[in-house]
Amino acid sequence: MERENRHFAVAGILLVNNKVLLVRHTYGNAKGRLLVPGGYVNKGEMPERAVSREFAEETSVIAIPKDIVAIKVTTNNWYIVYEMEYVSGDAISDGKENSQASYFTIKEILTRDDVTETTKELLRTYKHNKLRKSLYCPKRFQKEDYTLYI
Repeated sequence: MERENRHFAVAGILLVNNKVLLVRHTYGNAKGRLLVPGGYVNKGEMPERAVSREFAEETSVIAIPKDIVAIKVTTNNWYIVYEMEYVSGDAISDGKENSQASYFTIKEILTRDDVTETTKELLRTYKHNKLRKSLYCPKRFQKEDYTLYI
């Protein structure tokens, strides 16, 4: 798989025992701040695979995407945010891209000064805003290479 593509990114909201998994970033605009785990999509990689990969790399948590809760689009890139389903693993910082991987209640997140505003905005409404994954797949595609959310 080729290196990451800086135009396409993904992130995920994982709720376990009424708490959301956040990571404390160590670089870039979010350095020192908490946000939902995520990262860039590699060339030729489906966004759903990318968000699961990013979760495993950044937090050691295995999670799979369920629904899309938000899409951010700029003239330079797009960013898809998924609601994630927990599969296994304990939250552990990767020690590189983040210095912390911890669970917080949404109420706590919304009152913290060290959480990015984008993360707060996502968590204010994510339970109400969802595009559901369809089972439909055209015959010309393999199921793992096509996804429709409606």
